[in-house]
Amino acid sequence: HKIYAAHLKTPQAREELDELSSLVKKTGPVCILCYERDHRHCHRQWIAEIIEERERVKVQNLVARQV
Repeated sequence: HKIYAAHLKTPQAREELDELSSLVKKTGPVCILCYERDHRHCHRQWIAEIIEERERVKVQNLVARQV
């Protein structure tokens, strides 16, 4: 997690987060996808929390049914 935390502080990551924030402002809900089944074990949760804080939106995690 240290590596990803450091990455989020880079100019590239900040630019990409700004782009995602802009998209949320323009279009409303967006979907962030990943291969990790549980959002609590995935880096996308960090992104979701940042956008939630920046844009004052509520993040909703969609979970597939077990088959």
